Amino acid sequence: NSPSEIVFDDVTRTRLFAQGVDTDWMDLISRNGFFQNHQVAVSGKSDKINYYFSGGYNSTEGAIVGDDYQRISVRSKLDADVTNWLKVGIDGTYNNNDYSGVGARVSSAYFHAPHGYPYRWESMPEDVANATGTLLERYPTGSSITSALWGTDNAVEDIDKRNFYRFATYALVKIPKVEGLTYRFNYSINANSNIQDRFYFEDYYVGEQLVPPYYERYSPAELSKRLSQANGYNRRTNSYTNVMDNIINYKNQFGDHYVDATLVATRDFSYRKLVDTNGSDFSANGNTLLGVDGLHKATVQKINLDVVEKSNVAYLGRIGYAFKDRYHLTASIRRDGSSVFGTDKKWGDFPSVGVAWTVSEEDFMSNFDKLGYFKVKASYGKNGNQGLGPYGTLARVASGSDGGIRYEFGDAPSTILYGVAQTDL
Repeated sequence: NSPSEIVFDDVTRTRLFAQGVDTDWMDLISRNGFFQNHQVAVSGKSDKINYYFSGGYNSTEGAIVGDDYQRISVRSKLDADVTNWLKVGIDGTYNNNDYSGVGARVSSAYFHAPHGYPYRWESMPEDVANATGTLLERYPTGSSITSALWGTDNAVEDIDKRNFYRFATYALVKIPKVEGLTYRFNYSINANSNIQDRFYFEDYYVGEQLVPPYYERYSPAELSKRLSQANGYNRRTNSYTNVMDNIINYKNQFGDHYVDATLVATRDFSYRKLVDTNGSDFSANGNTLLGVDGLHKATVQKINLDVVEKSNVAYLGRIGYAFKDRYHLTASIRRDGSSVFGTDKKWGDFPSVGVAWTVSEEDFMSNFDKLGYFKVKASYGKNGNQGLGPYGTLARVASGSDGGIRYEFGDAPSTILYGVAQTDL
């Protein structure tokens, strides 16, 4: 049969096929990728100061339309010997990553029939040979499958910017007049600040080609009927984690005896806050000109707030002893506390002990050339884990009217618990 004799379920498919439309969808959604990377660095060193600074810019246009990425990075590092007993250093990093934009959908391109036409024109589906428009058509074959490029134009506004900050510092003190005794202070903080906004304009939801003239579906009058479907969100995520260490160390050699003792006090704290604002239905407002910045104009608004905090504290004592580098003894005790555990199990103690014998250092092994190093070790210790998420041991509380899905515990009718508090976990 000739193309003009083949009939599909809808008019658009039939007419486009009859006119010989042949679209290479994979070629349409792909492009030549382009990558650029620029780096600059400055470093220097003197007797007492060592410094390093670098900056970079990265831009990527992927092989798929809409797959874009930009990155700006800065790093600086400085170490300084203030005196013969004090050394300090700082290290800072900043990264800005921009993933904004909507990419073409490769999976949809595989499903598209070649006789689907990606653009819209006034006389659609007739006279496709004279179609010159470059505005996308949502349904290239009239119905069913949405265009693989839909959303890559102005129907969707997408912002995805992620900022990362890191700052670390330390101070190392060699205690005067006490050989081998040092104190070290470490502090670091890692922070993330993310902006993720997305808005679906009313034309994103334009309907199938059901009633001619099909081009009229994109007229302002018709699109205004879909303002109730327009929607979007503003998402702000801020988080940080800081760690602080205090370390006292003493190591020294006394003839054949070697001692290495360490005391550590450390704590860390993590915080995460998510503010998610959603807005939908702009029919009362009459337009969506503000896009992601106009959610306060939506008829239906919803705000979600989520805050998660977690903290850990630990103390460690460890001593190591060696005699003639042959016989070794190591013992440690660690006490850890974590906010994720129940009230009766906040703290845990973790001892360990180990012995070792370097056999190859014995006199009777001096003539055994085929074995250069031989050491026997044995150790015992107790370990733990933090396999619980924050608030996992607490009874959850929710407010609202009673319903069939809630189950109450306790004698307080105004408090509804979603579970039993685990104080011994």
